[in-house]
Amino acid sequence: MLLRMRPLLRQVQPSRFGAGFSGQVESRRRYLTRSLTSAAFFHLSRRSLLRGNLLVLCSVAMSFPLAGFPNDRRDPLLIVPALLAICGTLETVRCVRPRWDLYHAGLILLLWMDMMSVCLVCFFLFSPYVF
Repeated sequence: MLLRMRPLLRQVQPSRFGAGFSGQVESRRRYLTRSLTSAAFFHLSRRSLLRGNLLVLCSVAMSFPLAGFPNDRRDPLLIVPALLAICGTLETVRCVRPRWDLYHAGLILLLWMDMMSVCLVCFFLFSPYVF
C-alpha cells in the first residue's frame, strides 16, 4: 500500500536586510515520512529479511549465556533460542524469489549463516546430554 505524501509549503520571512526575499513564497517540497509501525518488520504477514536475520542473531546471542559457554551446562531454556533461530530461518526462506539474481545469491549466503546458527544453538542444547 502506497502512502500519499503531501508537500508542505514554507513561507520565507521578509528580509530585514534587503528587499530580495520579502513577500516571496518559497515552495520547498518536504514529504511526510512513513510512520515506524508501517514498516514490514512489524507486520508478520509481510516478508522481512531484517526480522529473520535479527531473530537468528539474537537467538545465537541468547544461547551463549544460557549454555554457559565454554563450560557445558544443562539448561532446558535453550529450547527458546533454538525455536527462535528456526523461526528466523523460515522467515529468511520466505524472502526467496523464484527468479535468480544477485538478491537471491545473497539470500543463499544468509540461509547458510542461518543454518550454521541453528546448528550452533542445537549443539549448545544437546551437547551436555551427549558428552
